[in-house]
Amino acid sequence: MASSLVVGLVLLACTATPTPVPIAEARALLGQAKKALLALERYRYTTALTVRAPDREPVSLLVEGEVTKDPPATHVRILNPKGDALQAEWVRVGSQVWVYDAERDTWRAAPAEVAQGPLSIVEPEALWRALPVDALTDVRAVGTATLDGRAVVQYHFGVSDVTAFAQVAGLSRLMRAEGETWIDLESDIPLRTILRLEGGEEAEGFARLEIASTIRDVRSAEIRITPPARRLPTPTGNGHISPVLQTLDGVALPLYPERAPVSGSLPSPLAGLVQNALTLAEQPEVAVQLYSAVASPAEVRAFFEGALPEAGWAVEQAFPGGYTDNAYTFVVSKGDVSGHVLLLPRDKGHTVVITTLQRR
Repeated sequence: MASSLVVGLVLLACTATPTPVPIAEARALLGQAKKALLALERYRYTTALTVRAPDREPVSLLVEGEVTKDPPATHVRILNPKGDALQAEWVRVGSQVWVYDAERDTWRAAPAEVAQGPLSIVEPEALWRALPVDALTDVRAVGTATLDGRAVVQYHFGVSDVTAFAQVAGLSRLMRAEGETWIDLESDIPLRTILRLEGGEEAEGFARLEIASTIRDVRSAEIRITPPARRLPTPTGNGHISPVLQTLDGVALPLYPERAPVSGSLPSPLAGLVQNALTLAEQPEVAVQLYSAVASPAEVRAFFEGALPEAGWAVEQAFPGGYTDNAYTFVVSKGDVSGHVLLLPRDKGHTVVITTLQRR
């Protein structure tokens, strides 16, 4: 147990009211708690997130998750506040991510950004990584308690530099940040943490965000996260998505000769377009081609300008843009089949090619 935690206990023994903790000792104490959490190899957690804004009904979510470090993986379920209706679910193993599709009762591959979006702050490690220990102020020991069968000490803290949470809160201007944490006497692990943020534009009224996260089943050998059993399509090694090369009753568009997997770590909006293509690929009435052409956008565009007419496709429209400013789009047809060819620049001389075909 950290020596500063012992100091907190002594102070609590002397008075029943919240007791200020010397700032150097407090920062060391919470810094040790942060290290203890980040060192955990596996655990489960529950996080309640509530947003309150003027003239609006509060918005609440309940998040249940599991975390392992070997392999590095997370399993996240987002539920309604009562915990009886699933709203979203994903699994990440290494750099591969799968999202549960409730309508089709299956799992589909997803860009890595799905597990790295704004809701990632509900994960205890993400919350504590964002917590600026050196900016903590007004730390007070509140009292002792028992949490999940463990003896803990409760602390209240303020944050003098709130800029660290500006992106986390999603507020245009963050005014105040404070929180509480319950630290295990034996392991220094912060078993429960509540963070309260307030900000926004004064003309619109300030919004309040509360994140309350509780850790349980620490180091439980029962926690094992594996790729879902039912999944379409499946990323291959290193988080890459294998080329999807479908035909519509034997009808297909020309393929750029030099192809490669699509890199799994994609910026927005490219990640969303790739995910839409993967979803369309599961529909029998639509044919999708998704791959990375090993060439510049200009080279790939020149290829299609020649290859499409040679293959009997009528190019009805061809124009820059379409979905993103730096894209290039072909609108084509052949018999009773219509299609789109979308070219999107990618780094290192690659161009992502997304095509769709469907009956007119």
